[in-house]
Amino acid sequence: EVKTDIYVTSFGPVSDVEMEYTMDVFFRQTWIDKRLKYDGPIEILRLNNMMVTKVWTPDTFFRNGKKSVSHNMTAPNKLFRIMRNGTILYTMRL
Repeated sequence: EVKTDIYVTSFGPVSDVEMEYTMDVFFRQTWIDKRLKYDGPIEILRLNNMMVTKVWTPDTFFRNGKKSVSHNMTAPNKLFRIMRNGTILYTMRL
């Protein structure tokens, strides 16, 4: 079970003719991966972008979406956290 939410930071412009719109969002996903459960003094493990590729992540998509772009200015805008109980928080800017 993967839970998702979206925080919209900007919306527009909207094109009636092309039936398109633009928005900037933070897309957050959470799930539990019991294989990543751990004991120790660190409450939350913060993974860098290179380590994220080593962990399973859901293949989430937007139904009927024309185009989605991940925001990569100087580095990918992604946040990946693992809690002791195996809960994963994965946030990216789109």
